[in-house]
Amino acid sequence: MGVRGFSRWLQRKYPDIIQQCVDKSEGGLYSVNIMQSNPNGIEFDNLYLDMNDIIHLSAECDNQHISKTEDDIIEMIFQYIDRIFSIIRPHKLLYMAIDGVAPRAKLNQQRCRCFRNAQNNSANSESFNKCHIQPGTSFMSKLSNYLRDYIYHRMNTNSAWQSIKVILSDSNVPGEGEHKIFDFIRAQSDLNTYSVVYGNDSDLILLGLTLHKTYNIKILCEDFRSDNNQRKKYTFIDLKILRRNLENELKINPSSPAPQWNRDRAIDDWVLMCFLGGNDFLPNIPSIEFYENVMDILTDIYKHDVLKSHGYLTDNAQLNRNHLKILLKYFSEKENNIFQKRPKTNVSNNIQVSNINLEHNLEQF
Repeated sequence: MGVRGFSRWLQRKYPDIIQQCVDKSEGGLYSVNIMQSNPNGIEFDNLYLDMNDIIHLSAECDNQHISKTEDDIIEMIFQYIDRIFSIIRPHKLLYMAIDGVAPRAKLNQQRCRCFRNAQNNSANSESFNKCHIQPGTSFMSKLSNYLRDYIYHRMNTNSAWQSIKVILSDSNVPGEGEHKIFDFIRAQSDLNTYSVVYGNDSDLILLGLTLHKTYNIKILCEDFRSDNNQRKKYTFIDLKILRRNLENELKINPSSPAPQWNRDRAIDDWVLMCFLGGNDFLPNIPSIEFYENVMDILTDIYKHDVLKSHGYLTDNAQLNRNHLKILLKYFSEKENNIFQKRPKTNVSNNIQVSNINLEHNLEQF
């Protein structure tokens, strides 16, 4: 899931980070010669797949009167992998990561989601229950075995697969898929490789920004502007260009009295501010909605009231509580104006909830 509304806001704010994806795979894996040069103009070395995104998309049913079986879903997963592989055509590595046991901070949120899915599924007991997309279920065990057979078959029948290394990190390996992916990337020493990470979770973008080293990484995700009735299209998000844009936006006047400029620490602070909008591990502050461009307000406060006068919010992933408190204090002064611009039916409730979250909690922070 990631941060709600983040990806669309980001693509509208920084349109230069978006590159249209050329997809020649309309006829399936064997319809194109994937040993030829990549039509996207870049020869990619590595492809990383956030498999849970693919699994959930494959489990969705367009027709509520037609239910999918487990075998139908697994076959759809194979087709997804084939299509993305045909688009990227990696030369060195294919890394597939499935969510394992989640960190403790997310377990309660996962349970709530499972209860909701179970209630929604009770009306049609024959349809596939998405609660089965969890570590330890018979479906995930079956999927892992089928994926191994699928990999073995592809590596024995397709020349493009025979020349690369394939790694499957299934649900038996603890940790979220996207965290496994970036932990693996972080451990690599070669910065001259070109990699693609596939997934629609906005956390992939934020995790990519925290790598710090200048890896050549693009995020491949669905184009949200695509017509629902058309075949899904994909776009690339270039993290190197995004990092450059953020550096230009966050950097303050060199003549101003401020701590020594550190691009990586500033970007880490920006990632932290994005998480104030909520994610799978944290609830959101009610006044922070990305569709309202609130990040512009937070960034302005950060640059002029926090960074210039006090310093960074983080240092090597360690939070400076006092500096964060200053940021939230200044932001709380602008909340009423944010709420007043919302539909009147939501204003009083939002103000009441936000006062509890910010004004009261800041005193105890």
